[in-house]
Amino acid sequence: MPSVPKAASTPWTSRKTSRASSRRASARVAVIEPNAELGGVLSLFVDDEHASVADEIRAEMEAAGYRSVGSHDFLPVQVFEVFGAGSDDG
Repeated sequence: MPSVPKAASTPWTSRKTSRASSRRASARVAVIEPNAELGGVLSLFVDDEHASVADEIRAEMEAAGYRSVGSHDFLPVQVFEVFGAGSDDG
């Protein structure tokens, strides 16, 4: 059986504990979500509650202790945000 880090084995950990603090400074987390700001064809395939706005993703991840390190716009109907663990100080 593979070894699972303790922080990852308890997803119900208290919100007071930052997930980002248990990650290496070089770690990255990518969030790819349907873009709620786009209408049209996307709304045929994705319910409103399953789409996100980039600003909301950034706010939630920063509240969890992550920092934004990048954003990509090459996906036509998705938000693609990249976050690093902790502060810029490392």
